[in-house]
Amino acid sequence: LMQMAARERFDGAVRAAGPGLADILWRVVCAGEGLVAAEKALGWPSRAGKLVLTLALDRVAGWYRVP
Repeated sequence: LMQMAARERFDGAVRAAGPGLADILWRVVCAGEGLVAAEKALGWPSRAGKLVLTLALDRVAGWYRVP
């Protein structure tokens, strides 16, 4: 039961990041991929990942009600 609740919170946080932001969030935070490697894998220009990851993390912080 606790594992299911944790999974629901995790899924909610990823959804809160949004469809365009969840990819970089997953690659860097969950899979431990480097930011440059994640940008290349997603076909993004360099330094775009930092901006997008920051937005995703802001949304996840809001989901968890972290100021």
